[in-house]
Amino acid sequence: MDLAIISVAALENWEGSQTSLSLRMREAIEWIRIARIIGAPILQVPASFEDASLLVSEDEIVHQLRLLADCGLPRFGSDESTVEIAYEPMAWSVRSDTWQHALYIKRRVGRPNFKLCLDTYHILAKLWGDCSSPDGRIPGGDAALERSLFQTLNLMKAEDVSFVQLSDAALAQPPVTIAQLREAGKHPSWYWCSKGRCFPYQKSLGAYLPMTDIIRTWLIELGWSGWVSMEIFHSSMAQQDRGPGFWAFHGRTSWDKVKMEMAKDVRSARL
Repeated sequence: MDLAIISVAALENWEGSQTSLSLRMREAIEWIRIARIIGAPILQVPASFEDASLLVSEDEIVHQLRLLADCGLPRFGSDESTVEIAYEPMAWSVRSDTWQHALYIKRRVGRPNFKLCLDTYHILAKLWGDCSSPDGRIPGGDAALERSLFQTLNLMKAEDVSFVQLSDAALAQPPVTIAQLREAGKHPSWYWCSKGRCFPYQKSLGAYLPMTDIIRTWLIELGWSGWVSMEIFHSSMAQQDRGPGFWAFHGRTSWDKVKMEMAKDVRSARL
């Protein structure tokens, strides 16, 4: 099979952890070694969602992330490949829960291989979608998303990005209740992330997030031309008759729909 591994996602709640830095560094070095062996160019690191990391100063967070990024750079005189660190702001991260703050941290880290992983679900779950609301929306979400996309083109460059993840979400019917969230002990976006994420425009699973504008901004207007990952975390994945081939087919169908929507935008702009 002609497959390429895009990234290794092995580190969680890494920066600012209460675990000793030396132990975390040993773990990171080992995973970067594995990434090089399997030809994966990226180590994906979600921004910490551990409350205890807020006890650590921003300067220390930046210091730790610099050390991590340095591990991904080739040692002097070696033929090692560079491994990028893809720092991902998640909707429930406790410090870098927006792309704006993650970009600020990226620039403070200041390493050429320290970049961002942009995920449509996390941006839209922060600004627009709410699984606990009857209509699935955050009030003022359209305006908030418009501002965010405007800022993207003014503050970010394609070179700031390591890779892009495209993921939609199903409208929660009925809405997720406070009791469900309390029982799970999770932020609403985190709770729904593991149950209701689907491929872009996958209407058969109830996809409803406003994907077109954010995809157009990232893939066309920002000029991103690197890796794009199609993501799904849906409760129906537990069904035994829905194996890898089933989801690969629907992922490909979703990507074709993305290309069709982007082509419509290009044609409209020419008229």
